[in-house]
Amino acid sequence: MKAKPDSIIQTTAMRGFKGKIKALFYIAAALTYSLLPKKLVQGLDLSKVTPHTLPNHAQQIPTIFVHGFRGGLTTTEKMVESAIEFTHQADFLRVIVDWRGRIRYQGTWTDNDNPIVQIIFEENIASMRMHSRWLELVLPTLKKRFGFVKFNAVGHSVGATALLNCLLENHDDPKFPTLNKVILVAGPFNGVIALGDIPNLNPLTVSGRPLLMNPHYLYWFFHKKDFPKNAKVLNIYGNTDTGFNSDKYITVNSAKSVNYLLRDTAAVYHEIEVHGLDGEHSVMHDNPKVLFIINNFLFNDAVVTEAVSETPLLNETSVN
Repeated sequence: MKAKPDSIIQTTAMRGFKGKIKALFYIAAALTYSLLPKKLVQGLDLSKVTPHTLPNHAQQIPTIFVHGFRGGLTTTEKMVESAIEFTHQADFLRVIVDWRGRIRYQGTWTDNDNPIVQIIFEENIASMRMHSRWLELVLPTLKKRFGFVKFNAVGHSVGATALLNCLLENHDDPKFPTLNKVILVAGPFNGVIALGDIPNLNPLTVSGRPLLMNPHYLYWFFHKKDFPKNAKVLNIYGNTDTGFNSDKYITVNSAKSVNYLLRDTAAVYHEIEVHGLDGEHSVMHDNPKVLFIINNFLFNDAVVTEAVSETPLLNETSVN
């Protein structure tokens, strides 16, 4: 049998060697992936987010929407849809946070001046402070990933109180973006009916402070000077006009009590009381009148007290 030339033997050996190297590379890569912390492996679902490599997002001011207790995708769905339509955008980014604080993305961070971001907490029956902690993870992560400096926020119910708590506790953290505007909708700032509050039994003093303060409110009271000084605030709350002075779950006084906390620190503070069926707690986040008010405040810097309706939305108050 004729022997193969040395060159052929060397080439064959080299191919075999390269094949082994390639196989080892893939094995090493797989092992490396399997050994990564779960937070890194599972926390970012890149397959569901449109990648962006724009050189600078610093001028963008995104708006984040935060749902409340037992809320979810549908809670802020109408808010998100109306904001997209109002700003003529084609898509939005959904940020989903699981109970461990792991984050994954769906949708698109748009090139618009005001990208829309919907935040969803999978563990939607967690406490206000837990929601606040998750926001502490989301906001710096979004800032680092997309490069913006300022942001707007809209919170409904416990989402409003979680936003307030997060803003007060992280006011001096450079990793956080700077608050530009915040809209608080139906916020239970001094308790929920039957859970620390009773209709018509805890009046506001002449100064606007609740006669009785629950632990959360008392904590915010001692930290109220930490609220971002250049931020603009719009507080929207409901009154079904059934004699209980509430939106069915949150009393007017509980929702209004945030005025006392923020009015001296915020650059601008407005509040609007929505009456009748339009002012029911779970109706407000879908109500076209309320959505019109929200969008005009966010994107036109205007406070609208008479949305598209023959019935005015009464009791608008402006401070500063």
